[in-house]
Amino acid sequence: MNSDVAESEALRMIEDQMRRMIAGDATPYDAGWIIWGTAMSVIPSPELMHPLWLIWGALTDWVELRPDESAQAETTMIRAAKEWLSVPSTEAHARKAYLDRWVYEEMGYERPTALPGT
Repeated sequence: MNSDVAESEALRMIEDQMRRMIAGDATPYDAGWIIWGTAMSVIPSPELMHPLWLIWGALTDWVELRPDESAQAETTMIRAAKEWLSVPSTEAHARKAYLDRWVYEEMGYERPTALPGT
């Protein structure tokens, strides 16, 4: 299968889950888990699917590892979904900014550092 087709289909599925979550048709955790799994299935896409996998993995882990914070985690999932869906798909720079902010600032992953001589 063409990787662009796989990625576009995965993105459609991810955005459908985000919409279901926002509409209340799915719990944020259940939709988030599907988003995480879908992104993981197309992980060779470093620009889009890998960051989405990191974000939604961290969000679902938050619910699983700190159940007493589930309400806060699920509110954050809804915010992440709403913000993603508000970024026009034609604006690659805006999408990259969203992904960078959510991976490094919101989820707290360490930014990669350049290796000496690169």
